[in-house]
Amino acid sequence: MDARARGAATVEYTVLVGAVALCASVALIGLGVAFLESFEQVRGLVLYPYP
Repeated sequence: MDARARGAATVEYTVLVGAVALCASVALIGLGVAFLESFEQVRGLVLYPYP
């Protein structure tokens, strides 16, 4: 594999990893808000002092 092909493969791999990381970040932000609200509700129920 010559230097140009290696460079092209490196760029393609970098773009692919960046796209996956961006999608994961957006999903984490989107689900994080809902998860946090649910967590706060369950936490309130668990820590409620009376049965």
